[in-house]
Amino acid sequence: MDGSVFFPTAPWVTATSVFVIAFIAYITMVITVVDFFSVLRRAKRRAGSGRWRTHSPIVHSP
Repeated sequence: MDGSVFFPTAPWVTATSVFVIAFIAYITMVITVVDFFSVLRRAKRRAGSGRWRTHSPIVHSP
């Protein structure tokens, strides 16, 4: 068995594995961005409720 039969499939296997790795990394990035924006929106809503403003030193100043 020489490598002439297996070798032409090597670039195809490499391209497929690279595509799969890039696809997984893209999905992970999208999930991370969506999760980050949901946390950011939740923190912004919490700050807009006025709970953080009462703890600021400007309110307690005479």
